[in-house]
Amino acid sequence: MAERPQLSIVNYRQGMYIVLEGNRDAERFFIIQRGTVQLTKDGIPVQQESSSVLNAGDFFGVVAAMAQKSQLETAQAVTDVTLVATNCAQFEGLIQFNTPIAMKIIQQFSRRMRYLNNELTKLTLHSIGSGNDAGALFAVAEHYFKQAKFRIAIYAYKRFIQCYPQDPRVADVDGKIRSLVQHDKPNYRGGSTPFIRHYSTDCPVFIEGESGDELFIIQSGAVKITKVINNDEVILALLKPGDIFGEMSILESKARSASAIAFEETTLMVVQKQNFEGMAATQPQVIARLTRLLAERIWFSYKQLENALIKDHVGRCFDYLLIQLERANFPVTTRASYTFNFGLEELAKMASIPENEIRLISRKLLENNRLSLLGDGKIIVPDVTELVKLSEYYKKAQARGGVRK
Repeated sequence: MAERPQLSIVNYRQGMYIVLEGNRDAERFFIIQRGTVQLTKDGIPVQQESSSVLNAGDFFGVVAAMAQKSQLETAQAVTDVTLVATNCAQFEGLIQFNTPIAMKIIQQFSRRMRYLNNELTKLTLHSIGSGNDAGALFAVAEHYFKQAKFRIAIYAYKRFIQCYPQDPRVADVDGKIRSLVQHDKPNYRGGSTPFIRHYSTDCPVFIEGESGDELFIIQSGAVKITKVINNDEVILALLKPGDIFGEMSILESKARSASAIAFEETTLMVVQKQNFEGMAATQPQVIARLTRLLAERIWFSYKQLENALIKDHVGRCFDYLLIQLERANFPVTTRASYTFNFGLEELAKMASIPENEIRLISRKLLENNRLSLLGDGKIIVPDVTELVKLSEYYKKAQARGGVRK
């Protein structure tokens, strides 16, 4: 059982800075007991639908502290403030002994992730999707049907009928399912317990637009999180063992905002909604792990937003590789090689390169000689410090008005 956390009280006078954007001293986060705090950030938004002015009961600095990354925003005292300060090591105790605050943090993280995913979609593809959950689910099914990825298409068509049985497109969808009967196979294999599932490569775990009441923890393998926008598949994330996904539908009781598809042979642990709500008392370590993963995801989503502002597509790809290194906590100041678990096509999709430019950009990336491909198509970078230099070069060149040819 976690120990009751020893929380400290700190005071700041009006006008004082509490945390500074970019500061790597992110050991603590704060809950406002009294007063008002203003959050600001250079270039991209801090909050979603809510104000960046925080009051008693609100909290800040949680993302950086839980992710163990640099601060995302600057916090300044608008009035004299009294704050409760805690750190990630005390979070398990906070979950057990002050569950409402811990769950409030998780729910805010979930809303923030949904918002950031939407902002990324609008910024990179100038679109917000199909407009409603039924339209999103139908669009995903149609996309994979046209791409001849029939296993995903069948799953999406079936979920469309289950979720929206009164939709006028159901009869047409039912006919398509019957025409694909030879591809209609079980979506996953059961494991040693009802909470373990095995998925083959390219099998969907869930599809954008469908309802859901389960979250998943990757035991082995990898899962890609995708959205279909304007008939293009965009990879939002490539998740690894230990990662958790699907939590937003549980926390917010909303339709899936993206699709999850097995990137390779994958084993998942399933946590159902009715079990999740009791975990705060019985398994605070799982809730703490979920919070840390959400914090990491939010931190890197802001990095992705900054990446999407790089206009040069080659520069954007190099910067995205650097983001992946930071996500893996790989030291980027040491001359060392690194092998990524994806190829050029996946890189281009993650960096939101249009489908019709992927081949051209892939060729330019290889011409640069800063990276190469292994026999299985995975990207290898001989010297990771070159990625830092390239990322800085393209950002500075854009600020000057263009990249030298």
